[in-house]
Amino acid sequence: YVVQSGRFKDLSLRLRNATYRTDFERSARDVDEVRLIASYNLSLF
Repeated sequence: YVVQSGRFKDLSLRLRNATYRTDFERSARDVDEVRLIASYNLSLF
């Protein structure tokens, strides 16, 4: 999603979900991740 107008115009938000399941080794663990990634271009010069 990209904010179209206002104070946070051009702010980009992405939600990612990852799941990893294994029964290969005893030391390996199942993993569930949810990530919120925010991107914003900032012009400095």
